[in-house]
Amino acid sequence: MHKINNIIYGNDKMDIYLPDYPFKEPYPCVVSIHGGGWTTGDEDSGPTLEHALKLVSQGFMVASIDYPKAPAFKWHSIWNDVKLAINFLVKTPLYSTLIKSIGLIGASAGAHIAAMMISQHFSYPAVLLYGPYDLSMWEAENPSVASQYIPGCFGTVNFSESPYNLVPGYYWLKDTLLIHGDQDDLVNYNQSVRYHGQLNLAGNKSELFIVPGAKHCLHNATPQQKQEVDNRILAFFKRVL
Repeated sequence: MHKINNIIYGNDKMDIYLPDYPFKEPYPCVVSIHGGGWTTGDEDSGPTLEHALKLVSQGFMVASIDYPKAPAFKWHSIWNDVKLAINFLVKTPLYSTLIKSIGLIGASAGAHIAAMMISQHFSYPAVLLYGPYDLSMWEAENPSVASQYIPGCFGTVNFSESPYNLVPGYYWLKDTLLIHGDQDDLVNYNQSVRYHGQLNLAGNKSELFIVPGAKHCLHNATPQQKQEVDNRILAFFKRVL
């Protein structure tokens, strides 16, 4: 694995991981968007990156991006920064020449961000892990948890900040794989069940994998279940990229 550290775009940075050096481009590229309730985390660690890095040995390029954090920065700043990061990858010749195709992976808040990106800007395939896709429903289902994060990032929730409300019509979205533990006490797994249904209802291709007994970040999942998650992520990106 070859890592290119601290590539600056805008006011933030990303790391790129490649399976070969010297490079044998172009590669299928997976953009990793970390979680952390929109308030913490970075491009160097976390469950999203752990899943993504397992793809590198299978011939994938991974671009792990950072973004501004709430409450110092609100949702529009996070949104614009992630959009800038993806555009930077596809429009900067030094990096775009390495890329054959692009997919997104995000977990928790990162899954929300990725879902927002594919709903409104980028028609890319995506793996979304245990994200809140309907923020109003999250406030109703898990008020004690949602109230720790939503006000600092969004203020009050409006319709246009939930991917569930923004599902595009037929054939805009590429394939989507949703993964969620059915014992998630931070983001109820019905968030993924309902979003999966909404995607398919609109004519988009969505797969749903529920992990029995797993909590948020797939805590409590068995080693076999975690391996199955990684196997499904790899199979998905091999098929769509």
